[in-house]
Amino acid sequence: MTQHNPAQQSTSWDSRAAAYDKENATTSDVIARQALSIMGVTPGQKILDVAAGPGSFSILAAQAGADVLAVDFSQGMADYLRDKTRRLGVKNLRVEVMDGQDLKLEDDTFDIAFSALGIMLFPDRAAGMREFCRVLKTGGLGAIVAFTGLEGHGIQSLVMSALKRAKPDFEPAGQDPRYSLTNPDVFRAEMLTAGFSSVNMFTVRVVRSFESPETLWPRFAETSPAMATVFNDLTDSQRQAFGDAFVEQVRSKQGDGPYGAENELRIAVGVK
Repeated sequence: MTQHNPAQQSTSWDSRAAAYDKENATTSDVIARQALSIMGVTPGQKILDVAAGPGSFSILAAQAGADVLAVDFSQGMADYLRDKTRRLGVKNLRVEVMDGQDLKLEDDTFDIAFSALGIMLFPDRAAGMREFCRVLKTGGLGAIVAFTGLEGHGIQSLVMSALKRAKPDFEPAGQDPRYSLTNPDVFRAEMLTAGFSSVNMFTVRVVRSFESPETLWPRFAETSPAMATVFNDLTDSQRQAFGDAFVEQVRSKQGDGPYGAENELRIAVGVK
């Protein structure tokens, strides 16, 4: 698959599974529960989770009695989810390494498909959406989750501001794929083109809490391939200036805590 951005490279995620799961557990859990509620998951349904990552949705769906297949293009993520599944004693959940743009699965197989913050990253998003719809049964439901924009992505907004202060000439390298589905009309149109007969949109806001800005910012590179690339391009003094600016922004608004940042996400649910 053509790869243009660190977040679109499977090896970028292989070593980040545990850290990503820990840092994003609250957001992932809220989104998964909202999607489960909207789609009405019931025992015995066949469910596919595309770009499953640490598997919040997959685990909850399996615990609800569904028969779940979780796929991710990262071997490290898949291994992490298999181990997590064993540790939690979750049944009815298989994990496979698979490219969401070319699913090695039969047509009309699943009752429900889900993808949180995954399809938005695909280099060939149209192929990913077609595959996502293709494997659903007629009348099946497909839910895709994406950010509504940088302004609704609390932590990232602070990151961009701090980067500008640390390195005034900083410019992102190309379009950030995390914000490829921010326009709801485009989002809906792409799903309809992929084969869905109708699409409804739901907006969800989640507070991501953290213990302190001082301990949060050094971990960005552990969970984000894009931030790892940015940090590698900064000098030591610029990296420290970034941290100082990030801490100053958070503390100027939230003082001595508690600390949190809001994330706004959109769940698009299509009917095949």
